[in-house]
Parts: sequence; C-alpha cells; structure tokens
Amino acid sequence: MKKIILFFFIFSSILFTTNCSHAEKENNVILNFEYCVRQDNRVKYGISTNLPDNAIISYQIDDIEDYNFTKQGTFSAKNGKYEGEIPNVPDNKLEMWIAFQIFPVLDSSPYKQPKEIIDKYGINGEKIQGRQKDENTSHGYKTKTKTLTRIEATCIIPHK
Repeated sequence: MKKIILFFFIFSSILFTTNCSHAEKENNVILNFEYCVRQDNRVKYGISTNLPDNAIISYQIDDIEDYNFTKQGTFSAKNGKYEGEIPNVPDNKLEMWIAFQIFPVLDSSPYKQPKEIIDKYGINGEKIQGRQKDENTSHGYKTKTKTLTRIEATCIIPHK
C-alpha cells in the first residue's frame, strides 16, 4: 500500500510539474527591438515578438536631454513582426520604450487588450513570463510594479 501511495505521489508531482512548465513556456513573452535608428527627422524601428497578432503593444519616445518631447501610442505586430516610424523628432538624444502590458482601462481606450489576450496572460498580466533584466535592454524583460506585470524593452537613439 505504501508503494502505491508513493507511486501516486510521484506520478502526480511529475504531471503537475509538466503542466506548469508547459503553461510557463506558452506565456513566455518575447518582445525585442530588431533596430531603432534615426533617419532625417524621424525614428524608424522594427520589433519581433511571439505575441498573438491582436495583442496591443505600447510605445513611448522621449527626449532625454531637454525633456520637452514625448510621443506615445500603440500598435499590433503581425506574424511576429512590426516596423514603424515616428516623424518630427528632435535632434537630441532619445529613448524609445515598448511594452506588452495588461491593466484595467476603459473599453474605448487604445491600450485595452482583447479578451483572449486578457484570458491568456491575466487581468493584470500576472501570467506573463519572460526573461530577467540584464544589460541588453533592447531585448524584452519582465518587470513588475505593485500589481501589474509587463514585458518591456528600451532603445537609445543617439544625438543627431
């Protein structure tokens, strides 16, 4: 009888561990800058991701010298890729930030994630998995605030 209980315990542990690691792999988000360059008075950027096509990705670009320029918005990648550009940027050093995040917003907000994305990653992103932050911040890393979890990446665009 002890052998049967021990076998059942081991089998259950293996099954539980396998299911957890599968869910973690499935929710492991990749969000990377492939490039981020200044061209004339605009910034061109490309990202790669494993997020579903309808996932909303936020961006923000800031002047980090004079702090008098900020633009922000959203986009969705298609087939794991997105290329965009931001016109009319100043000549100063800039920082661009992209993030996949889920947080409660009004239904009409451009930051509102689709229901299937919320179901997969959690109402506050609590099911999001990702790599830890290191010196390569152009590759998305997991970050957590009090109640929200997100994947973010940054890119520095040198002074013109």
